[in-house]
Parts: sequence; C-alpha cells; structure tokens
Amino acid sequence: ESAALADALDRACDAFADRALWSRITANAMAAQVGWGASAARYAALYADLVAR
Repeated sequence: ESAALADALDRACDAFADRALWSRITANAMAAQVGWGASAARYAALYADLVAR
C-alpha cells in the first residue's frame, strides 16, 4: 500500500508540474457537481421504488 501511495503522489506532482494538465484537472474538478442534491434525489427515488414493491 505504501508503494501505491508513493506512486499516486508522484503522479500528482507530475500533474502539478504540467501547467496545462493541472489547469484541465482543476477545471474538471470545479465543474463537478458534488452537492447532496443529486445523491439525495437518487436515494429518494430508490427508496420510493423499494417501498412500492
């Protein structure tokens, strides 16, 4: 597991050093919908479906 962590850190450092790549990574991260709204709606729909059975 420590080797996997070291590999992930190496890849993160390499990405940070590549300005164009880092810009794409951060833009994608900022565009992601990470709020609870969508998750809560999916959970409510699943719950309603299961209750209806």
